[in-house]
Amino acid sequence: MPTYTFEDTKTKKEFDKEMKISELKDFLDQNPNLIQIIKATPLVDPYLLGRYKTDSRFRDVLKKIKNEHAGTTVRTDNITEI
Repeated sequence: MPTYTFEDTKTKKEFDKEMKISELKDFLDQNPNLIQIIKATPLVDPYLLGRYKTDSRFRDVLKKIKNEHAGTTVRTDNITEI
């Protein structure tokens, strides 16, 4: 079921509500003080994009895994400091 974002025009507060697509029109008709807000949903992980870097403790765990398990494919050479 999709999640829709609404804004109450009286209070200016935004909230999310999960409902069927077929219920959306009736919900808006019953609540004339609400308007639907269209927001983009992030489709990728910011860690995968390189926007956020892992902290040093996590990198240490990866290095420990690599050292203790011969033949592993865990890469620790491309991890940069924060």
